Amino acid sequence: MEDFIMGKENVAMGTKAFGTGEKILHLMKDSHIGISDLVGFSGIYEGVVLEILEGACEADTDTLCRLADALGVEVHERNYHLT
Repeated sequence: MEDFIMGKENVAMGTKAFGTGEKILHLMKDSHIGISDLVGFSGIYEGVVLEILEGACEADTDTLCRLADALGVEVHERNYHLT
């Protein structure tokens, strides 16, 4: 199970946590899915996907669930985990 942490830094541990966009990029790389594939599978506008990947905005719950579904993972809202 991989952590899906929406914050930028884990100060208590002194280590960098993945932001939403970084985590999605990591999952895309592992799944060999490009941006155009993610857009097609999720039905989310490319501009919105790019903004999330760049960290310019955070995905709302519906968008996050659609992206997770396109990537073949699950979102657990309470703990922000993708599995």
